[in-house]
This record gives sequence, C-alpha cells and structure tokens, in this order.
Amino acid sequence: MALAPLTAILETGSLAIERIWPDPVKRTEKVRKLEELKLKGS
Repeated sequence: MALAPLTAILETGSLAIERIWPDPVKRTEKVRKLEELKLKGS
C-alpha cells in the first residue's frame, strides 16, 4: 500500500519532466535519474 503514493509521485514527476525539458536528450537524463530514485526507494 505504501508504494501507491510513491508511484503516483513518480508518475507526476515524469509528466513534469516531459513539460520542463522538451529536449529529448535532457529529458532522457532526467527520467533516468527519476528511475534510479524509484529503484532506491523500493
């Protein structure tokens, strides 16, 4: 149950990254960092 809020936050973060960094290279870097945080948190 504790993962549901974390997943929602990470999904929101992904959407924010897509809007903030329109450059595909920068966006990929940020999404990768977000995924690393997701793995460390679980």
